[in-house]
Amino acid sequence: MKKLIGAILFSALIICLVPLNASAAENNVNSNVGNNSITLDINKSKGINYEIYRNDVLIHSGNEPEFKDTNLESDTIYSYDIVLYNNKKEIVDIVKHKVQTLSSAKSFTRSQEQSNNSYENEKAYVKATVNKNNVKLEWTNLSDDDGMYEIYKDDVKVATVKSNHFIDNDITNGEAYRYKIIAEQAVSDERKKEIQQELKAMGHNLEDVPQSLYNERKTVIKDVMTVEKLDKNEIKKKDLTPELRQLAYDTLDSYMLRYTTFIPMAYVNNGNWLAGDYGTYLKGDGYGNAKSQWRGFDFFNSSYRSRVDVFAEWYNSSPSFYYSEPNVSQSVLYENESAIGKSCGTTGVRCATASNKDINVIQEYVNNSYIEWRVEHSAAVPFGSSYPAIDYRYDARVYKDGNITATGNHDRAPNHEVYLAKAYTDLPHITLHTFSVGGEGDFYNLFPPVPNEYWQYMS
Repeated sequence: MKKLIGAILFSALIICLVPLNASAAENNVNSNVGNNSITLDINKSKGINYEIYRNDVLIHSGNEPEFKDTNLESDTIYSYDIVLYNNKKEIVDIVKHKVQTLSSAKSFTRSQEQSNNSYENEKAYVKATVNKNNVKLEWTNLSDDDGMYEIYKDDVKVATVKSNHFIDNDITNGEAYRYKIIAEQAVSDERKKEIQQELKAMGHNLEDVPQSLYNERKTVIKDVMTVEKLDKNEIKKKDLTPELRQLAYDTLDSYMLRYTTFIPMAYVNNGNWLAGDYGTYLKGDGYGNAKSQWRGFDFFNSSYRSRVDVFAEWYNSSPSFYYSEPNVSQSVLYENESAIGKSCGTTGVRCATASNKDINVIQEYVNNSYIEWRVEHSAAVPFGSSYPAIDYRYDARVYKDGNITATGNHDRAPNHEVYLAKAYTDLPHITLHTFSVGGEGDFYNLFPPVPNEYWQYMS
Protein backbone atom coordinates (compact mmCIF):
# COMPACT_ATOMS: atom_id res chain seq x y z
CA MET A 1 0.00 0.00 0.00
CA LYS A 2 1.29 3.37 -0.98
CA LYS A 3 -0.69 6.29 0.28
CA LEU A 4 -0.45 9.78 -1.13
CA ILE A 5 1.89 11.84 1.00
CA GLY A 6 0.32 15.14 0.13
CA ALA A 7 -1.45 16.31 3.29
CA ILE A 8 -3.60 19.33 3.84
CA LEU A 9 -1.50 21.81 5.81
CA PHE A 10 -2.85 23.25 9.00
CA SER A 11 -2.85 26.92 9.74
CA ALA A 12 -0.63 27.87 12.68
CA LEU A 13 -3.21 30.36 13.84
CA ILE A 14 -5.40 29.45 16.79
CA ILE A 15 -9.12 29.68 16.01
CA CYS A 16 -11.05 30.28 19.22
CA LEU A 17 -14.55 31.60 19.55
CA VAL A 18 -13.86 32.04 23.27
CA PRO A 19 -10.40 33.60 23.84
CA LEU A 20 -8.39 31.75 26.46
CA ASN A 21 -5.32 33.86 27.15
CA ALA A 22 -3.55 32.86 23.94
CA SER A 23 -0.37 34.69 25.01
CA ALA A 24 0.30 32.21 27.80
CA ALA A 25 3.08 29.69 27.31
CA GLU A 26 2.20 26.37 25.70
CA ASN A 27 1.78 23.52 28.20
CA ASN A 28 1.64 19.84 27.34
CA VAL A 29 1.51 16.51 29.11
CA ASN A 30 3.10 13.28 28.00
CA SER A 31 2.69 9.91 29.66
CA ASN A 32 4.33 6.52 29.96
CA VAL A 33 1.73 3.82 30.40
CA GLY A 34 1.99 0.40 31.99
CA ASN A 35 -0.47 -2.26 33.04
CA ASN A 36 -1.05 -0.77 36.49
CA SER A 37 0.58 2.67 36.40
CA ILE A 38 0.66 5.91 34.43
CA THR A 39 3.57 8.32 34.67
CA LEU A 40 2.71 11.90 33.71
CA ASP A 41 5.51 14.09 32.35
CA ILE A 42 4.39 17.71 32.68
CA ASN A 43 6.11 20.06 30.27
CA LYS A 44 5.64 23.49 31.82
CA SER A 45 7.27 26.88 32.04
CA LYS A 46 9.40 27.97 34.99
CA GLY A 47 7.40 29.17 37.97
CA ILE A 48 4.32 27.15 37.05
CA ASN A 49 2.64 25.02 39.70
CA TYR A 50 -0.10 22.51 39.03
CA GLU A 51 -2.85 20.32 40.44
CA ILE A 52 -3.66 16.89 39.04
CA TYR A 53 -7.20 15.55 39.15
CA ARG A 54 -7.98 11.97 38.19
CA ASN A 55 -11.61 11.36 37.33
CA ASP A 56 -12.44 14.71 39.02
CA VAL A 57 -10.63 13.90 42.31
CA LEU A 58 -7.50 15.85 43.35
CA ILE A 59 -4.65 13.34 43.64
CA HIS A 60 -1.52 15.53 43.56
CA SER A 61 -0.22 19.10 43.55
CA GLY A 62 3.30 20.46 43.10
CA ASN A 63 5.75 21.75 40.52
CA GLU A 64 8.04 18.78 39.81
CA PRO A 65 8.06 17.68 36.14
CA GLU A 66 6.95 14.08 36.77
CA PHE A 67 4.22 12.29 38.69
CA LYS A 68 3.57 8.55 38.80
CA ASP A 69 0.04 7.28 39.41
CA THR A 70 0.11 3.70 40.69
CA ASN A 71 -2.16 0.84 41.76
CA LEU A 72 -4.36 1.28 38.71
CA GLU A 73 -6.47 -1.35 36.96
CA SER A 74 -5.12 -2.75 33.71
CA ASP A 75 -6.84 -2.08 30.38
CA THR A 76 -8.83 0.78 31.93
CA ILE A 77 -9.51 4.38 30.84
CA TYR A 78 -8.25 7.16 33.12
CA SER A 79 -8.98 10.85 32.66
CA TYR A 80 -6.65 13.49 34.09
CA ASP A 81 -7.18 17.23 34.43
CA ILE A 82 -3.97 19.19 35.04
CA VAL A 83 -4.63 22.76 36.18
CA LEU A 84 -1.56 25.00 35.76
CA TYR A 85 -1.07 28.18 37.81
CA ASN A 86 1.41 31.04 37.56
CA ASN A 87 3.07 32.58 40.63
CA LYS A 88 0.03 34.84 41.05
CA LYS A 89 -2.12 31.71 41.41
CA GLU A 90 -3.88 32.51 38.14
CA ILE A 91 -4.89 29.61 35.90
CA VAL A 92 -2.79 29.72 32.73
CA ASP A 93 -4.01 26.45 31.22
CA ILE A 94 -6.10 23.36 31.85
CA VAL A 95 -4.75 20.25 30.17
CA LYS A 96 -6.99 17.20 29.77
CA HIS A 97 -5.17 13.93 29.26
CA LYS A 98 -7.09 10.71 28.60
CA VAL A 99 -5.24 7.43 28.42
CA GLN A 100 -5.83 3.70 28.81
CA THR A 101 -3.62 1.36 30.80
CA LEU A 102 -2.23 -1.62 28.95
CA SER A 103 -3.82 -5.05 28.93
CA SER A 104 -1.97 -8.29 29.49
CA ALA A 105 -4.60 -10.22 27.54
CA LYS A 106 -5.43 -10.27 23.83
CA SER A 107 -8.87 -9.08 22.77
CA PHE A 108 -9.06 -11.63 19.98
CA THR A 109 -7.60 -15.08 19.47
CA ARG A 110 -6.22 -15.70 16.02
CA SER A 111 -7.68 -18.77 14.30
CA GLN A 112 -5.43 -21.44 12.81
CA GLU A 113 -6.51 -20.48 9.29
CA GLN A 114 -5.17 -16.94 9.59
CA SER A 115 -1.69 -15.98 8.51
CA ASN A 116 0.52 -13.12 9.59
CA ASN A 117 -0.12 -9.49 8.60
CA SER A 118 -3.47 -9.33 10.35
CA TYR A 119 -5.04 -6.78 12.68
CA GLU A 120 -6.80 -9.68 14.41
CA ASN A 121 -4.58 -9.50 17.49
CA GLU A 122 -3.83 -5.78 17.44
CA LYS A 123 -5.55 -3.46 19.87
CA ALA A 124 -4.49 0.13 19.34
CA TYR A 125 -3.93 2.49 22.27
CA VAL A 126 -4.63 6.19 21.75
CA LYS A 127 -3.72 9.03 24.12
CA ALA A 128 -5.57 12.31 23.79
CA THR A 129 -4.14 15.53 25.23
CA VAL A 130 -6.26 18.67 25.05
CA ASN A 131 -5.24 22.17 26.13
CA LYS A 132 -6.56 25.63 25.33
CA ASN A 133 -4.79 25.73 21.97
CA ASN A 134 -4.78 22.28 20.45
CA VAL A 135 -5.56 18.58 20.49
CA LYS A 136 -2.78 16.02 20.36
CA LEU A 137 -3.35 12.34 19.54
CA GLU A 138 -0.69 9.66 20.00
CA TRP A 139 -1.15 5.98 19.16
CA THR A 140 0.69 2.71 19.59
CA ASN A 141 0.12 -0.89 18.47
CA LEU A 142 -1.30 0.11 15.08
CA SER A 143 0.58 -1.40 12.14
CA ASP A 144 0.84 0.19 8.70
CA ASP A 145 2.94 -1.02 5.77
CA ASP A 146 4.52 2.32 4.87
CA GLY A 147 3.90 4.12 8.16
CA MET A 148 1.57 6.64 6.51
CA TYR A 149 -1.59 7.17 8.55
CA GLU A 150 -4.61 8.99 7.14
CA ILE A 151 -6.27 11.38 9.59
CA TYR A 152 -9.92 12.41 9.34
CA LYS A 153 -11.59 15.08 11.45
CA ASP A 154 -15.39 14.97 11.51
CA ASP A 155 -15.27 12.72 8.39
CA VAL A 156 -13.08 15.14 6.41
CA LYS A 157 -9.52 14.07 5.56
CA VAL A 158 -7.17 16.65 7.04
CA ALA A 159 -3.72 15.04 6.98
CA THR A 160 -1.51 12.09 6.17
CA VAL A 161 1.23 11.66 8.76
CA LYS A 162 4.35 9.51 8.81
CA SER A 163 4.45 9.24 12.58
CA ASN A 164 2.37 7.93 15.44
CA HIS A 165 1.02 11.32 16.47
CA PHE A 166 -1.06 14.18 15.14
CA ILE A 167 -1.56 17.71 16.48
CA ASP A 168 -4.65 19.73 15.56
CA ASN A 169 -4.17 23.47 16.06
CA ASP A 170 -7.41 24.33 14.28
CA ILE A 171 -9.84 23.99 17.16
CA THR A 172 -12.64 26.01 18.72
CA ASN A 173 -12.86 26.01 22.50
CA GLY A 174 -15.81 24.11 23.90
CA GLU A 175 -16.37 22.08 20.71
CA ALA A 176 -16.36 18.30 20.26
CA TYR A 177 -14.43 16.59 17.45
CA ARG A 178 -14.31 13.08 16.06
CA TYR A 179 -10.96 11.90 14.75
CA LYS A 180 -10.34 8.80 12.62
CA ILE A 181 -6.92 7.23 12.20
CA ILE A 182 -6.82 4.84 9.23
CA ALA A 183 -4.07 2.27 8.79
CA GLU A 184 -3.62 -0.28 6.04
CA GLN A 185 -1.40 -3.27 5.37
CA ALA A 186 -1.11 -5.97 2.71
CA VAL A 187 -2.05 -9.53 3.57
CA SER A 188 0.63 -12.20 3.44
CA ASP A 189 1.52 -13.82 0.12
CA GLU A 190 -0.08 -17.07 1.31
CA ARG A 191 -3.32 -15.28 2.11
CA LYS A 192 -3.27 -13.49 -1.24
CA LYS A 193 -3.06 -16.83 -3.07
CA GLU A 194 -6.01 -18.15 -1.07
CA ILE A 195 -8.09 -15.11 -2.03
CA GLN A 196 -7.21 -15.48 -5.70
CA GLN A 197 -8.06 -19.18 -5.72
CA GLU A 198 -11.44 -18.50 -4.11
CA LEU A 199 -12.27 -15.71 -6.56
CA LYS A 200 -11.31 -17.86 -9.55
CA ALA A 201 -13.53 -20.67 -8.25
CA MET A 202 -16.38 -18.15 -8.08
CA GLY A 203 -15.80 -17.23 -11.73
CA HIS A 204 -14.21 -13.81 -11.21
CA ASN A 205 -11.57 -12.42 -13.55
CA LEU A 206 -8.57 -11.62 -11.35
CA GLU A 207 -7.65 -8.68 -13.58
CA ASP A 208 -10.88 -6.98 -12.52
CA VAL A 209 -10.23 -7.44 -8.79
CA PRO A 210 -9.11 -4.19 -7.10
CA GLN A 211 -5.77 -4.28 -5.29
CA SER A 212 -7.55 -3.15 -2.14
CA LEU A 213 -9.01 -6.64 -1.83
CA TYR A 214 -5.53 -7.85 -0.82
CA ASN A 215 -5.19 -5.25 1.92
CA GLU A 216 -6.48 -5.11 5.46
CA ARG A 217 -7.71 -1.78 6.77
CA LYS A 218 -8.30 -0.62 10.32
CA THR A 219 -10.11 2.54 11.40
CA VAL A 220 -9.57 3.85 14.93
CA ILE A 221 -12.11 6.45 16.11
CA LYS A 222 -11.44 8.83 18.99
CA ASP A 223 -14.00 11.36 20.25
CA VAL A 224 -12.54 14.46 21.93
CA MET A 225 -14.07 17.38 23.85
CA THR A 226 -12.00 20.59 23.94
CA VAL A 227 -11.55 22.90 26.92
CA GLU A 228 -14.27 25.53 27.02
CA LYS A 229 -12.73 28.06 29.41
CA LEU A 230 -9.97 28.41 31.99
CA ASP A 231 -12.16 27.79 34.99
CA LYS A 232 -11.95 25.06 37.62
CA ASN A 233 -15.57 24.21 36.87
CA GLU A 234 -14.12 22.67 33.71
CA ILE A 235 -12.78 19.71 35.69
CA LYS A 236 -16.21 19.01 37.18
CA LYS A 237 -17.61 18.17 33.76
CA LYS A 238 -17.55 14.54 32.70
CA ASP A 239 -14.60 14.09 30.36
CA LEU A 240 -16.94 13.14 27.52
CA THR A 241 -18.39 14.69 24.39
CA PRO A 242 -21.82 16.35 24.90
CA GLU A 243 -23.65 13.33 23.44
CA LEU A 244 -21.90 10.93 25.80
CA ARG A 245 -22.47 13.30 28.71
CA GLN A 246 -26.19 13.13 28.00
CA LEU A 247 -26.10 9.35 27.94
CA ALA A 248 -24.27 9.28 31.28
CA TYR A 249 -26.52 11.82 33.02
CA ASP A 250 -29.12 9.79 34.89
CA THR A 251 -29.64 7.98 38.17
CA LEU A 252 -30.26 4.80 36.19
CA ASP A 253 -27.11 4.10 34.19
CA SER A 254 -28.45 1.80 31.49
CA TYR A 255 -26.79 1.59 28.09
CA MET A 256 -27.70 -0.31 24.94
CA LEU A 257 -25.23 -1.21 22.19
CA ARG A 258 -27.01 -2.00 18.92
CA TYR A 259 -25.28 -3.80 16.02
CA THR A 260 -27.22 -4.09 12.74
CA THR A 261 -26.36 -5.50 9.32
CA PHE A 262 -28.34 -4.64 6.19
CA ILE A 263 -28.27 -4.68 2.37
CA PRO A 264 -28.69 -1.04 1.32
CA MET A 265 -30.18 -1.76 -2.14
CA ALA A 266 -33.68 -3.03 -2.92
CA TYR A 267 -32.14 -6.20 -4.41
CA VAL A 268 -28.75 -7.53 -5.52
CA ASN A 269 -27.65 -9.97 -8.21
CA ASN A 270 -27.00 -13.41 -6.78
CA GLY A 271 -23.50 -14.42 -7.85
CA ASN A 272 -23.51 -17.79 -6.09
CA TRP A 273 -23.27 -20.09 -9.10
CA LEU A 274 -22.08 -22.92 -6.80
CA ALA A 275 -25.69 -23.30 -5.61
CA GLY A 276 -27.11 -23.25 -9.11
CA ASP A 277 -28.73 -19.90 -8.35
CA TYR A 278 -26.64 -17.75 -10.70
CA GLY A 279 -28.88 -15.18 -12.38
CA THR A 280 -31.29 -14.90 -9.46
CA TYR A 281 -31.67 -11.94 -7.08
CA LEU A 282 -31.63 -11.46 -3.32
CA LYS A 283 -33.95 -8.95 -1.68
CA GLY A 284 -32.30 -6.05 0.11
CA ASP A 285 -33.44 -3.46 2.64
CA GLY A 286 -33.54 -0.34 0.45
CA TYR A 287 -36.29 1.22 -1.66
CA GLY A 288 -34.48 1.01 -4.99
CA ASN A 289 -31.07 0.46 -6.55
CA ALA A 290 -30.27 4.09 -7.28
CA LYS A 291 -28.03 5.34 -4.47
CA SER A 292 -30.62 7.92 -3.52
CA GLN A 293 -32.98 5.01 -2.78
CA TRP A 294 -30.56 2.96 -0.69
CA ARG A 295 -31.35 2.35 2.95
CA GLY A 296 -29.12 4.73 4.89
CA PHE A 297 -27.59 4.36 8.32
CA ASP A 298 -30.42 4.65 10.82
CA PHE A 299 -30.58 3.51 14.43
CA PHE A 300 -34.37 3.05 14.26
CA ASN A 301 -34.77 1.45 10.81
CA SER A 302 -36.77 -1.79 11.04
CA SER A 303 -35.47 -3.27 7.76
CA TYR A 304 -32.26 -5.27 8.22
CA ARG A 305 -30.57 -8.65 7.84
CA SER A 306 -29.71 -9.07 11.51
CA ARG A 307 -29.74 -7.08 14.74
CA VAL A 308 -28.26 -7.71 18.18
CA ASP A 309 -29.07 -5.42 21.15
CA VAL A 310 -26.96 -5.74 24.30
CA PHE A 311 -27.68 -3.94 27.60
CA ALA A 312 -25.25 -2.89 30.33
CA GLU A 313 -26.98 -1.46 33.37
CA TRP A 314 -26.37 -0.22 36.89
CA TYR A 315 -29.39 0.23 39.14
CA ASN A 316 -28.57 1.72 42.56
CA SER A 317 -24.93 0.90 41.68
CA SER A 318 -25.78 -2.80 41.22
CA PRO A 319 -24.52 -3.96 37.79
CA SER A 320 -26.47 -6.22 35.45
CA PHE A 321 -25.95 -7.50 31.91
CA TYR A 322 -28.51 -8.88 29.49
CA TYR A 323 -29.44 -8.94 25.79
CA SER A 324 -32.46 -9.39 23.60
CA GLU A 325 -32.86 -12.45 21.39
CA PRO A 326 -30.69 -11.92 18.27
CA ASN A 327 -33.02 -11.07 15.43
CA VAL A 328 -32.52 -12.42 11.90
CA SER A 329 -34.90 -11.15 9.22
CA GLN A 330 -36.48 -13.26 6.51
CA SER A 331 -34.44 -13.70 3.33
CA VAL A 332 -36.13 -13.54 -0.07
CA LEU A 333 -34.74 -14.96 -3.33
CA TYR A 334 -36.24 -13.88 -6.67
CA GLU A 335 -35.68 -16.64 -9.24
CA ASN A 336 -35.84 -14.26 -12.18
CA GLU A 337 -36.08 -10.55 -12.91
CA SER A 338 -39.85 -10.63 -13.40
CA ALA A 339 -40.28 -11.93 -9.83
CA ILE A 340 -38.51 -8.94 -8.22
CA GLY A 341 -40.80 -7.21 -5.75
CA LYS A 342 -43.36 -9.99 -5.53
CA SER A 343 -44.37 -11.44 -2.18
CA CYS A 344 -43.52 -14.79 -0.63
CA GLY A 345 -45.68 -17.62 -1.91
CA THR A 346 -45.68 -16.19 -5.42
CA THR A 347 -44.26 -18.34 -8.22
CA GLY A 348 -40.55 -17.55 -8.64
CA VAL A 349 -40.11 -16.29 -5.09
CA ARG A 350 -38.38 -18.32 -2.35
CA CYS A 351 -38.39 -17.23 1.28
CA ALA A 352 -36.54 -18.57 4.33
CA THR A 353 -35.15 -17.30 7.62
CA ALA A 354 -31.65 -18.12 8.81
CA SER A 355 -31.08 -19.60 12.24
CA ASN A 356 -29.63 -17.40 14.96
CA LYS A 357 -27.93 -20.33 16.72
CA ASP A 358 -24.50 -19.12 15.55
CA ILE A 359 -25.00 -15.65 17.03
CA ASN A 360 -23.54 -15.65 20.53
CA VAL A 361 -23.38 -12.97 23.21
CA ILE A 362 -20.73 -13.74 25.81
CA GLN A 363 -20.51 -11.96 29.15
CA GLU A 364 -16.89 -11.37 30.17
CA TYR A 365 -16.75 -9.00 33.19
CA VAL A 366 -19.43 -7.33 35.29
CA ASN A 367 -18.50 -5.05 38.20
CA ASN A 368 -19.37 -1.70 39.76
CA SER A 369 -17.15 0.23 37.33
CA TYR A 370 -17.66 -1.40 33.94
CA ILE A 371 -19.35 -4.22 32.05
CA GLU A 372 -17.54 -6.07 29.26
CA TRP A 373 -18.81 -8.56 26.70
CA ARG A 374 -18.21 -10.10 23.28
CA VAL A 375 -20.57 -10.79 20.39
CA GLU A 376 -19.72 -13.46 17.79
CA HIS A 377 -22.07 -13.36 14.82
CA SER A 378 -22.53 -15.76 11.92
CA ALA A 379 -25.83 -15.82 10.01
CA ALA A 380 -25.88 -17.47 6.58
CA VAL A 381 -28.19 -16.81 3.66
CA PRO A 382 -30.67 -19.70 4.17
CA PHE A 383 -30.80 -21.05 0.61
CA GLY A 384 -28.11 -23.72 0.73
CA SER A 385 -24.81 -24.64 2.39
CA SER A 386 -22.76 -22.97 -0.36
CA TYR A 387 -24.00 -19.52 0.67
CA PRO A 388 -21.65 -17.48 2.87
CA ALA A 389 -22.58 -16.20 6.30
CA ILE A 390 -22.51 -12.58 7.43
CA ASP A 391 -19.72 -12.71 9.98
CA TYR A 392 -18.62 -10.19 12.57
CA ARG A 393 -17.45 -10.03 16.14
CA TYR A 394 -16.66 -7.34 18.63
CA ASP A 395 -15.54 -6.79 22.20
CA ALA A 396 -17.04 -3.87 24.13
CA ARG A 397 -16.54 -2.35 27.55
CA VAL A 398 -19.03 0.22 28.83
CA TYR A 399 -18.14 2.18 31.95
CA LYS A 400 -20.71 3.38 34.46
CA ASP A 401 -19.47 6.98 33.92
CA GLY A 402 -20.32 6.85 30.19
CA ASN A 403 -16.92 5.98 28.72
CA ILE A 404 -16.80 3.15 26.21
CA THR A 405 -14.22 1.19 24.24
CA ALA A 406 -15.08 -1.28 21.48
CA THR A 407 -12.94 -3.30 19.07
CA GLY A 408 -14.27 -5.41 16.23
CA ASN A 409 -14.01 -6.77 12.70
CA HIS A 410 -16.50 -7.86 10.06
CA ASP A 411 -16.98 -8.97 6.48
CA ARG A 412 -16.71 -6.20 3.89
CA ALA A 413 -20.34 -6.75 2.96
CA PRO A 414 -23.13 -5.95 3.50
CA ASN A 415 -23.50 -2.69 5.48
CA HIS A 416 -22.72 -2.61 9.21
CA GLU A 417 -23.79 -0.02 11.80
CA VAL A 418 -22.99 0.13 15.52
CA TYR A 419 -24.61 2.54 18.01
CA LEU A 420 -24.58 3.29 21.72
CA ALA A 421 -27.81 4.59 23.27
CA LYS A 422 -29.29 5.23 26.68
CA ALA A 423 -31.85 2.49 27.19
CA TYR A 424 -35.47 3.40 27.98
CA THR A 425 -35.02 7.08 27.04
CA ASP A 426 -35.42 9.28 23.98
CA LEU A 427 -31.91 10.70 24.39
CA PRO A 428 -29.90 10.80 21.15
CA HIS A 429 -27.69 7.82 20.36
CA ILE A 430 -24.06 8.04 19.25
CA THR A 431 -22.51 6.22 16.30
CA LEU A 432 -19.55 3.98 17.11
CA HIS A 433 -18.92 2.55 13.64
CA THR A 434 -20.44 2.35 10.16
CA PHE A 435 -19.37 0.54 7.01
CA SER A 436 -20.95 0.65 3.56
CA VAL A 437 -20.46 -1.36 0.38
CA GLY A 438 -19.73 0.63 -2.75
CA GLY A 439 -22.12 -1.36 -4.93
CA GLU A 440 -23.59 -4.81 -5.44
CA GLY A 441 -20.30 -6.02 -6.94
CA ASP A 442 -18.81 -5.84 -3.45
CA PHE A 443 -20.84 -8.78 -2.18
CA TYR A 444 -18.16 -11.28 -3.18
CA ASN A 445 -16.39 -9.86 -0.10
CA LEU A 446 -18.67 -12.11 1.96
CA PHE A 447 -16.77 -15.19 0.80
CA PRO A 448 -13.73 -16.28 2.82
CA PRO A 449 -10.79 -15.77 2.79
CA VAL A 450 -11.33 -12.11 1.72
CA PRO A 451 -9.86 -9.90 4.51
CA ASN A 452 -12.19 -8.38 7.06
CA GLU A 453 -12.71 -4.71 7.89
CA TYR A 454 -11.31 -3.78 11.34
CA TRP A 455 -12.50 -0.99 13.58
CA GLN A 456 -12.00 0.41 17.07
CA TYR A 457 -13.81 3.12 19.03
CA MET A 458 -12.62 5.00 22.14
CA SER A 459 -14.45 7.75 23.97
